[in-house]
Amino acid sequence: MSPSKSICAILLAMSFLFHGAQGIVIAYRTVSPAEAAIINQSNTLYRDPSIDDDSPYYPQIGNGIYTVQEPAGWRTRGSQWYCAIEADSDKFDAVDKVWVPEYWDDPETGEEESLWSVAESEILRYIDTLVSNSEDALRFSRISGNESKLQMLLPTDVVNNNDLGFSAICFDSERQLRGYSNEVIDWRAWQIEGSP
Repeated sequence: MSPSKSICAILLAMSFLFHGAQGIVIAYRTVSPAEAAIINQSNTLYRDPSIDDDSPYYPQIGNGIYTVQEPAGWRTRGSQWYCAIEADSDKFDAVDKVWVPEYWDDPETGEEESLWSVAESEILRYIDTLVSNSEDALRFSRISGNESKLQMLLPTDVVNNNDLGFSAICFDSERQLRGYSNEVIDWRAWQIEGSP
């Protein structure tokens, strides 16, 4: 076999080997310039768990990183940077995903209970009714106060363990982000347990 054919065969074999490790854009986020510098230096996400522990209030659907499905789709304050978040396609497809509605009929109490802005343990109790690994499940909901928009929560431990092969890149302008990725991610096309 000629050297050029050998190289082609090796490259073809490698393309099949690494096919599953393809990164796909899963979400977008806006961050402060300081957080953007950390993300761009490491090319991945990080969430300080003390943010969750020290918070005087309960976030809408739990602790973690909140994202949106459209580029620059989050309201900005001041000099925010625009980030694209990617994950390994195979790992991302395999992880559990759940809708967290505003209310649910709690089988223990027999009453309608709120799921938004409640303790993490209450949200996990609901998620346990849908999937077996509630702590690692990605969470989706409508955005409170702007119910026409959706958000995805990447739980803190999922982000910091990076079992999904996350990568991220941030830009100082919406135009630069859209030059990198202008795709609106169709989250509703994914297999998400429950209903919004």
